[in-house]
Amino acid sequence: MNSEISKVFNLPFKGERHYVHGPDIAGALLEWIMASPQLGDIGEIDFSFHRMATHQLRVVVNGEPLSDDSALIGYFNFTLNSKRIKSQLLETDIAVTDRIPYDELDLVNRMKFDLSARRVDLKDRGPYSDLELWVAMTKALHQQIFQHVQGKWFFVRCKMPRYVRNHAGSGLGLVLRASFNDKMTRSEALVDGQKAADIYFSVVPPT
Repeated sequence: MNSEISKVFNLPFKGERHYVHGPDIAGALLEWIMASPQLGDIGEIDFSFHRMATHQLRVVVNGEPLSDDSALIGYFNFTLNSKRIKSQLLETDIAVTDRIPYDELDLVNRMKFDLSARRVDLKDRGPYSDLELWVAMTKALHQQIFQHVQGKWFFVRCKMPRYVRNHAGSGLGLVLRASFNDKMTRSEALVDGQKAADIYFSVVPPT
């Protein structure tokens, strides 16, 4: 592709959050990409978040470099027809007006933790996408492993070879593979024990 494509999303707040949830941003973006006749079957997916967004978002695919990055919240890059495509995630001034329920505690209560292996598994996946569940699993695992760390852990990056909203298989798993000075981590997201993605979290110190 040679031309720029952009899209403004209409996303809700989730649960008690007052920012747009990272997995919701990524999921909406990936679903739109996969349905687009100009894009479609993409691979080598890599998206990253640099800050939270409290307003609606616009993605600019294959756009020019920004002269002003004050609205930038992250990047979304992928491969299409052997070409690497770069995209920018921008915060608009459009308010978020909807909110949907999200019982994160119920999800955590259904997870099985093995702290010695730095692993968490989930069989009962419910209505959520795999990415939503992996992020919830990563957060819950971090809250148990890094109790000595002051601050709040946030989802900041995901890398996956292909996007599948809900993989076939009997269950999801997640294993913490690396911690970088207890400030950033990399975890492997699993489907029936097979790696499907890398999930990165970063801690924000208390203010």
